[in-house]
Amino acid sequence: MSNPTADWDRVGDRFYRKVQLYTAIFDEDFELENYVLVGAPYGGAIALYRDEQKLHAYRGSQAAKSSIDIFSCAGKLIRRIN
Repeated sequence: MSNPTADWDRVGDRFYRKVQLYTAIFDEDFELENYVLVGAPYGGAIALYRDEQKLHAYRGSQAAKSSIDIFSCAGKLIRRIN
């Protein structure tokens, strides 16, 4: 039997553990390095805005329009602001 407290970390006089909640939130072909990302505090929403300083492959007229996309921390699109 393994030690049940092996994945807990001591911080001061208390113990905490880190639990992974989500995996593979965005598509594999989605290039985050081409976006400006801002996260809300306490694991809230994530806002993405295309970085205009970087070159992008043409993906049609819809992709050419600038927008701010707001996602939940689980990667679900909440709102697109055009």
